[in-house]
This record gives sequence, structure tokens and C-alpha cells, in this order.
Amino acid sequence: MQTEQLLGLTLIPVALLGFAFNLAIFIVAFRSKSLSQSFAVLVATMAAADGIVCGLFLFYACPMIVLNLTLLKENSHHCGFVLMLAYDLSINIHVVIVVNRFLAVFTPITYKKVFGTQTTKLIVFLTAALTFAIIGTFFQIFGCQLYYDTEYWMFFFSYTKICVWYATNLGDRKMFASAVLTMVLNAIIIVKLHRSRKKVNHGQMSVGYRKKELDFLKQTIGQGTYLFVFSIIFLYVSSLTSNKILGFIIGSDIWCSLHTLDGYEYF
Repeated sequence: MQTEQLLGLTLIPVALLGFAFNLAIFIVAFRSKSLSQSFAVLVATMAAADGIVCGLFLFYACPMIVLNLTLLKENSHHCGFVLMLAYDLSINIHVVIVVNRFLAVFTPITYKKVFGTQTTKLIVFLTAALTFAIIGTFFQIFGCQLYYDTEYWMFFFSYTKICVWYATNLGDRKMFASAVLTMVLNAIIIVKLHRSRKKVNHGQMSVGYRKKELDFLKQTIGQGTYLFVFSIIFLYVSSLTSNKILGFIIGSDIWCSLHTLDGYEYF
């Protein structure tokens, strides 16, 4: 096996776990009564988007790389288009979820108005519609492509003026801004919860309540931190390195692991 094919093998377990986690979350959320709750709707939507990303890596990218399938490599831009749709939707839902948490902690009354069952579904619909409109415009009308570069072993944007603008502003900078916003709001949420917890007699808190609070904190910290770290690595390390192996790890393994971790957190 060539080095590229061996690297492709490292992607399989990451993508498989991510696909399994997110599929399980989506099925459970879709079938359960909790789908009537706003947070469950958001989690199910993110699980669907993350599952598609992991599924594309598992069922398209892995066979393409490991088996060195020329036909798949030549048509990888089709995979790249769907990959961008799912990835961008996942990032957008990340932001909606952290806003959901923020309002739930600080303004419960506003939270109930903004994130009622029907309004949450409307928010998800509008977020998805905006995502599809933007990605569709740049990748179907303006001719941008995200394709697998056989020379560098990474998914790359096509090098046209409009596509470079998209990759810089609606890709890299948007991802970084979303990561920073998530980190800041999550930090504020954690401080608020910590202060609220001090005001309550710990001995009077039920075990179930404490566990729920701890799970909430773990999700909040893990989600924001990894997204922020990923954005730093992807923005600065991947753009500076010419090492194919490191480029593959960042552009495939770490990218896919971002969506795998989303599934793991809510599993």
C-alpha cells in the first residue's frame, strides 16, 4: 500500500464512530417524545448534518483513498458539494444551540418565546434554507468546487477569485468567528451556572439535578473548546504546512473528528 492509502485507513474508525454516534442520536431524537422540545430539535438537526459529513468520509472518501479509485477522485467535487452543505449547516446549528443555551440560562421567559417547539422548527428551516442558498449560489451558480487534490491529499477549494473569496470569508473567517462566539458565550454560561449553584444549598440539590447540570457543563465546554482548537489548527497549521501527511491528518482526520465529537457528546 502507498502512504496515501495507509492514511486513508486511519480515517475509517473516526468516520465510522461519527456516523454511528450521529445516526443513533438522530434516530432516538426523531422517535422520542423529546422532539417536541426545542433543544432536541436542534440536536437532531446537528446530528443529521454531522452524520452526513461522517458518512461522506466513510462511504466516499475512504474507499476513494484506500482503494485508489480514479473515478471517485475525478468526481470528488460532487462529494465536496454535499460535504460543504452538511458542514456549513452543522456550524450554523452550533451557533443556534449556544444561543439557545444562553437564553435558557439568562432569560428563561425570552427563551420560551424564541425557542418554542414551532418557532425552533422555523429557525431550523430558515437556517437550513440560508445554508443551502449560500452554498448553492457559490458552488452551483458561481462554479466553486471543493475537490480532493491527489497531489496534496486534501480537499481543496478551486482556485478562482470568487472561490478564494468564499473560502476566506465564508469559510475560514466564519468558522473562526463562530468558534470565538461559541467560546465566549459558553464561558459566560459556565460562570452564570457556577454562581447560581453557589446560591443553592448543595445538600438540597437532587442527584439527578446535579448530574444533569454536570452533563450540561461537559457538553458546553467540550463543544466550544474543540471547535475553537480545530479552527486554529485548520486556519494556521494547514495553510502553512507542505507536509502531505500532516495535511491529510488536518484536512481529513481532524475535520471528521470534529463531527464525530459532536455525536459523542450527545450520545
